[in-house]
Amino acid sequence: MLRKYTIPVLLFLALPMAAEDKSDLETIAELAVNIESLSGQAGPFSPNLFEPLMQLARLQFDLGRQEEAIDTLQRAQNIAHRNEGVYSPKQLPIIALLSNLAMGEEEYEDANRQKRFAFFVTTHAYDPEFPEVLNAYAELADWYMNTGQPRRARNLIKDAIKLAESTELDPLRFHILDNQTRRLEGNCCNPKKLVSALADQIDETLPETLSTAYLEIADTLILGSKAQRATDYFELAHEISPLNS
Repeated sequence: MLRKYTIPVLLFLALPMAAEDKSDLETIAELAVNIESLSGQAGPFSPNLFEPLMQLARLQFDLGRQEEAIDTLQRAQNIAHRNEGVYSPKQLPIIALLSNLAMGEEEYEDANRQKRFAFFVTTHAYDPEFPEVLNAYAELADWYMNTGQPRRARNLIKDAIKLAESTELDPLRFHILDNQTRRLEGNCCNPKKLVSALADQIDETLPETLSTAYLEIADTLILGSKAQRATDYFELAHEISPLNS
Protein backbone atom coordinates (compact mmCIF):
# COMPACT_ATOMS: atom_id res chain seq x y z
CA MET A 1 0.00 0.00 0.00
CA LEU A 2 1.17 3.52 -0.71
CA ARG A 3 1.76 5.86 2.17
CA LYS A 4 -0.85 8.56 2.72
CA TYR A 5 0.14 11.62 0.73
CA THR A 6 0.59 14.88 2.59
CA ILE A 7 2.01 18.20 1.42
CA PRO A 8 3.31 20.55 4.13
CA VAL A 9 2.54 23.78 2.30
CA LEU A 10 3.01 26.03 5.31
CA LEU A 11 6.40 24.50 6.07
CA PHE A 12 7.63 25.46 2.61
CA LEU A 13 6.84 29.10 3.33
CA ALA A 14 8.27 29.04 6.87
CA LEU A 15 11.69 27.55 6.06
CA PRO A 16 14.65 29.88 5.49
CA MET A 17 15.61 29.85 1.82
CA ALA A 18 18.25 31.10 -0.58
CA ALA A 19 17.07 33.67 -3.10
CA GLU A 20 17.63 31.26 -6.00
CA ASP A 21 15.44 28.63 -4.29
CA LYS A 22 12.57 30.94 -3.39
CA SER A 23 10.91 30.80 -6.80
CA ASP A 24 11.01 26.99 -6.91
CA LEU A 25 9.63 26.73 -3.38
CA GLU A 26 6.83 29.12 -4.20
CA THR A 27 6.04 27.04 -7.29
CA ILE A 28 6.00 23.89 -5.16
CA ALA A 29 3.60 25.49 -2.69
CA GLU A 30 1.32 26.67 -5.49
CA LEU A 31 1.38 23.27 -7.17
CA ALA A 32 0.58 21.57 -3.88
CA VAL A 33 -2.46 23.77 -3.35
CA ASN A 34 -3.68 23.22 -6.92
CA ILE A 35 -3.19 19.45 -6.66
CA GLU A 36 -5.19 19.20 -3.46
CA SER A 37 -7.92 21.43 -4.91
CA LEU A 38 -8.16 19.29 -8.06
CA SER A 39 -8.10 16.13 -5.97
CA GLY A 40 -11.05 17.41 -3.96
CA GLN A 41 -13.01 18.29 -7.09
CA ALA A 42 -12.21 15.33 -9.38
CA GLY A 43 -11.21 12.65 -6.88
CA PRO A 44 -7.82 11.40 -5.66
CA PHE A 45 -7.25 9.20 -8.74
CA SER A 46 -8.20 11.68 -11.43
CA PRO A 47 -5.92 11.29 -14.49
CA ASN A 48 -5.66 15.09 -14.57
CA LEU A 49 -3.52 14.90 -11.43
CA PHE A 50 -0.73 12.98 -13.16
CA GLU A 51 1.12 15.82 -14.90
CA PRO A 52 0.97 18.26 -11.95
CA LEU A 53 2.30 15.53 -9.67
CA MET A 54 5.17 14.82 -12.07
CA GLN A 55 6.03 18.52 -12.20
CA LEU A 56 5.95 18.68 -8.40
CA ALA A 57 8.16 15.59 -8.05
CA ARG A 58 10.79 16.98 -10.43
CA LEU A 59 10.95 20.23 -8.47
CA GLN A 60 11.26 18.32 -5.20
CA PHE A 61 13.97 16.18 -6.73
CA ASP A 62 15.90 19.23 -7.98
CA LEU A 63 15.80 20.77 -4.50
CA GLY A 64 17.04 17.58 -2.83
CA ARG A 65 13.72 16.75 -1.17
CA GLN A 66 14.02 13.04 -1.95
CA GLU A 67 11.47 11.65 0.50
CA GLU A 68 8.83 14.11 -0.66
CA ALA A 69 9.67 13.36 -4.29
CA ILE A 70 9.26 9.62 -3.68
CA ASP A 71 5.84 10.14 -2.09
CA THR A 72 4.78 12.31 -5.02
CA LEU A 73 6.07 9.88 -7.64
CA GLN A 74 4.35 6.95 -5.96
CA ARG A 75 1.09 8.85 -5.93
CA ALA A 76 1.45 9.60 -9.65
CA GLN A 77 2.32 5.97 -10.34
CA ASN A 78 -0.74 4.78 -8.44
CA ILE A 79 -2.92 7.10 -10.55
CA ALA A 80 -1.39 5.66 -13.74
CA HIS A 81 -2.11 2.12 -12.51
CA ARG A 82 -5.71 2.96 -11.61
CA ASN A 83 -6.46 4.61 -14.95
CA GLU A 84 -4.32 2.68 -17.46
CA GLY A 85 -3.32 -0.56 -15.75
CA VAL A 86 -0.15 -1.97 -14.20
CA TYR A 87 1.68 -2.01 -17.55
CA SER A 88 1.02 1.63 -18.40
CA PRO A 89 4.05 3.10 -20.23
CA LYS A 90 3.07 6.42 -18.68
CA GLN A 91 4.85 5.34 -15.52
CA LEU A 92 8.23 4.83 -17.21
CA PRO A 93 9.48 8.38 -16.39
CA ILE A 94 8.45 7.69 -12.77
CA ILE A 95 10.45 4.48 -12.68
CA ALA A 96 13.47 6.29 -14.16
CA LEU A 97 13.30 8.98 -11.47
CA LEU A 98 12.88 6.43 -8.69
CA SER A 99 15.90 4.56 -10.03
CA ASN A 100 17.96 7.78 -10.04
CA LEU A 101 16.87 8.50 -6.48
CA ALA A 102 17.88 5.00 -5.41
CA MET A 103 21.30 5.41 -7.02
CA GLY A 104 21.76 8.75 -5.28
CA GLU A 105 21.02 7.09 -1.95
CA GLU A 106 23.34 4.18 -2.81
CA GLU A 107 20.38 1.79 -2.71
CA TYR A 108 21.76 -0.24 -5.59
CA GLU A 109 19.47 -3.24 -5.27
CA ASP A 110 16.43 -0.98 -5.36
CA ALA A 111 17.82 0.78 -8.45
CA ASN A 112 18.33 -2.63 -10.04
CA ARG A 113 14.74 -3.59 -9.21
CA GLN A 114 13.42 -0.38 -10.77
CA LYS A 115 15.39 -1.00 -13.98
CA ARG A 116 14.01 -4.53 -14.24
CA PHE A 117 10.48 -3.25 -13.62
CA ALA A 118 10.86 -0.70 -16.43
CA PHE A 119 11.84 -3.56 -18.73
CA PHE A 120 8.87 -5.62 -17.52
CA VAL A 121 6.44 -2.76 -18.12
CA THR A 122 7.71 -2.03 -21.64
CA THR A 123 7.80 -5.64 -22.81
CA HIS A 124 4.24 -6.16 -21.57
CA ALA A 125 2.83 -2.84 -22.81
CA TYR A 126 4.03 -3.15 -26.43
CA ASP A 127 3.84 -5.87 -29.06
CA PRO A 128 7.21 -7.57 -29.82
CA GLU A 129 7.66 -5.88 -33.19
CA PHE A 130 7.51 -2.39 -31.67
CA PRO A 131 10.94 -0.70 -31.45
CA GLU A 132 10.25 0.22 -27.81
CA VAL A 133 10.65 -3.44 -26.88
CA LEU A 134 14.14 -3.86 -28.34
CA ASN A 135 15.09 -0.48 -26.87
CA ALA A 136 14.09 -1.84 -23.47
CA TYR A 137 16.34 -4.87 -24.02
CA ALA A 138 19.22 -2.58 -24.98
CA GLU A 139 18.74 -0.27 -21.99
CA LEU A 140 18.59 -3.09 -19.44
CA ALA A 141 21.56 -4.87 -21.03
CA ASP A 142 23.55 -1.63 -20.91
CA TRP A 143 22.58 -1.20 -17.24
CA TYR A 144 23.75 -4.72 -16.44
CA MET A 145 27.03 -4.15 -18.25
CA ASN A 146 27.73 -0.90 -16.42
CA THR A 147 26.85 -2.31 -13.00
CA GLY A 148 29.05 -5.40 -13.04
CA GLN A 149 26.43 -7.92 -14.19
CA PRO A 150 27.84 -9.11 -17.54
CA ARG A 151 26.32 -12.59 -17.35
CA ARG A 152 22.82 -11.17 -16.98
CA ALA A 153 23.58 -8.79 -19.82
CA ARG A 154 24.75 -11.61 -22.07
CA ASN A 155 21.64 -13.72 -21.43
CA LEU A 156 19.39 -10.75 -22.12
CA ILE A 157 21.29 -9.93 -25.31
CA LYS A 158 20.86 -13.49 -26.61
CA ASP A 159 17.11 -13.18 -26.11
CA ALA A 160 17.14 -9.79 -27.87
CA ILE A 161 18.96 -11.22 -30.89
CA LYS A 162 16.37 -13.98 -31.19
CA LEU A 163 13.54 -11.46 -30.86
CA ALA A 164 15.06 -9.12 -33.47
CA GLU A 165 15.49 -11.96 -35.93
CA SER A 166 11.96 -13.29 -35.37
CA THR A 167 10.43 -9.84 -35.90
CA GLU A 168 12.71 -9.02 -38.87
CA LEU A 169 14.37 -6.12 -37.04
CA ASP A 170 18.08 -5.31 -37.08
CA PRO A 171 19.95 -7.40 -34.47
CA LEU A 172 23.41 -5.92 -35.13
CA ARG A 173 23.42 -3.54 -32.15
CA PHE A 174 22.90 -6.56 -29.89
CA HIS A 175 25.77 -8.42 -31.52
CA ILE A 176 27.86 -5.33 -30.66
CA LEU A 177 26.68 -5.51 -27.04
CA ASP A 178 27.37 -9.25 -27.00
CA ASN A 179 30.96 -8.62 -28.05
CA GLN A 180 31.30 -5.99 -25.32
CA THR A 181 29.99 -8.31 -22.60
CA ARG A 182 32.47 -11.01 -23.60
CA ARG A 183 35.27 -8.47 -23.33
CA LEU A 184 34.01 -7.42 -19.88
CA GLU A 185 34.15 -11.06 -18.80
CA GLY A 186 37.72 -11.34 -20.05
CA ASN A 187 36.88 -13.39 -23.15
CA CYS A 188 38.79 -11.34 -25.68
CA CYS A 189 40.07 -10.66 -28.16
CA ASN A 190 38.44 -12.34 -31.11
CA PRO A 191 35.54 -10.44 -32.74
CA LYS A 192 34.74 -13.32 -35.10
CA LYS A 193 31.04 -13.49 -34.13
CA LEU A 194 30.57 -9.77 -34.56
CA VAL A 195 32.37 -9.79 -37.92
CA SER A 196 30.06 -12.58 -39.09
CA ALA A 197 26.94 -10.75 -37.87
CA LEU A 198 28.15 -7.57 -39.57
CA ALA A 199 28.54 -9.37 -42.88
CA ASP A 200 24.95 -10.65 -42.63
CA GLN A 201 23.46 -7.24 -41.80
CA ILE A 202 25.70 -4.79 -43.63
CA ASP A 203 23.05 -3.91 -46.24
CA GLU A 204 20.21 -3.56 -43.72
CA THR A 205 21.84 -1.55 -40.93
CA LEU A 206 21.79 2.17 -40.18
CA PRO A 207 25.11 3.95 -40.87
CA GLU A 208 25.63 4.88 -37.20
CA THR A 209 25.19 1.22 -36.17
CA LEU A 210 27.69 0.17 -38.84
CA SER A 211 30.17 2.73 -37.55
CA THR A 212 29.73 1.51 -33.98
CA ALA A 213 30.26 -2.09 -35.11
CA TYR A 214 33.49 -1.17 -36.95
CA LEU A 215 34.79 0.66 -33.88
CA GLU A 216 33.90 -2.24 -31.58
CA ILE A 217 35.74 -4.68 -33.86
CA ALA A 218 38.73 -2.32 -34.01
CA ASP A 219 38.86 -1.94 -30.22
CA THR A 220 38.71 -5.70 -29.79
CA LEU A 221 41.54 -6.22 -32.27
CA ILE A 222 43.65 -3.59 -30.48
CA LEU A 223 43.24 -5.55 -27.26
CA GLY A 224 44.39 -8.62 -29.17
CA SER A 225 47.53 -6.79 -30.37
CA LYS A 226 46.32 -6.80 -33.97
CA ALA A 227 46.86 -3.14 -34.71
CA GLN A 228 47.04 -3.41 -38.50
CA ARG A 229 43.69 -5.19 -38.79
CA ALA A 230 42.23 -2.71 -36.29
CA THR A 231 43.36 0.17 -38.51
CA ASP A 232 41.31 -1.21 -41.39
CA TYR A 233 38.14 -1.10 -39.29
CA PHE A 234 38.96 2.35 -37.89
CA GLU A 235 39.20 3.55 -41.50
CA LEU A 236 35.82 1.99 -42.35
CA ALA A 237 34.26 3.78 -39.38
CA HIS A 238 35.96 7.01 -40.46
CA GLU A 239 34.37 6.75 -43.91
CA ILE A 240 30.93 6.78 -42.30
CA SER A 241 31.62 9.29 -39.55
CA PRO A 242 34.98 11.11 -39.58
CA LEU A 243 37.01 10.35 -36.47
CA ASN A 244 39.49 12.49 -34.60
CA SER A 245 43.05 11.62 -35.58
